[in-house]
Amino acid sequence: MIRPSQKNDLTQMSQIFLLGFHDSIAHYLGKSSFGIQRAMGDIFAAMRECEPEGVLIADAKGHVAGYVIAIHSMSHMWWQTFKRLYWWKWTWHWLKGDYGIGLKGAFKLIRSKMGFAASQMFFVRKTPYLRGRVAQILSIAVHPCFRGLGIGQALLHEALSYLHGTQASFVKLEVRPSNISAKHLYEKSGFKAIASVSDSQGPWIVMLKDLEKHTIQQ
Repeated sequence: MIRPSQKNDLTQMSQIFLLGFHDSIAHYLGKSSFGIQRAMGDIFAAMRECEPEGVLIADAKGHVAGYVIAIHSMSHMWWQTFKRLYWWKWTWHWLKGDYGIGLKGAFKLIRSKMGFAASQMFFVRKTPYLRGRVAQILSIAVHPCFRGLGIGQALLHEALSYLHGTQASFVKLEVRPSNISAKHLYEKSGFKAIASVSDSQGPWIVMLKDLEKHTIQQ
């Protein structure tokens, strides 16, 4: 069953994130994941408060089998995190050592992701047919014990159904070229690869789906 997330789902969501993206965590922060689960739980909590309809989970008899985070407008999300002082709360926890992220790791992560965000903004600006608001599938992951059961497809379907009811004209996501199964899932759901961007870990394929059924130029 796919349903909106609840506060008591956040711990399991962050655990699934650690399992699904362990290579990225190791790249930026080393092998130790001390505090990262709490950090992701705080970030997921903020997203859930800002856009509760877009933070969905797959409920397998009380267990979180997977999650998806669909944001109808990233600029709106950033404004909400600023207005509600989430950035200050996250910084305070980091300074106290609650997240277990050292200064070197924090700078590496921030520098890489700021460069990635800049390349994304440049890409949108130089693509004139991207009229209207561009939504984002920010994260989707399934617990290893529940993979191969169609849960990822069900989560993506519900996320797209939610975004169809917003003012978004397009929905965008990024996937690593090596993630063949995820690319296949997105292609089956109508996403098309239109560009590539990079961060310090390597390239991403940018994929786009037109929610208003226009032709996507490649």
